[in-house]
Amino acid sequence: MKLIPELIPDWKDAWKFWSVRAVAVLAAWNMMPASMQNYIPEPLHAAVSAVLFLSVIYLRIVPQPKLEKKHEN
Repeated sequence: MKLIPELIPDWKDAWKFWSVRAVAVLAAWNMMPASMQNYIPEPLHAAVSAVLFLSVIYLRIVPQPKLEKKHEN
C-alpha cells in the first residue's frame, strides 16, 4: 500500500466536479451556526443533510459531459 496516493489525472479541475460542489454545500449546511439552526425544525435539518449526502454519492457516479469532452482532446 502506498503512503502517498496517486491523484486523478484531472485533479486540477476538481472544483468543477458536481460532487465536489455538493460536498461544499453539505459542509456549509452542517457548519451553520446553532443560532440559525434553532429556526429550522430538526426533522427538516436531518432530511436536508441526508438529501445532500445522497446527492454527493449520486453526482460522483454521474458523468459530466462538459468535463469529459475537455479531457478527450
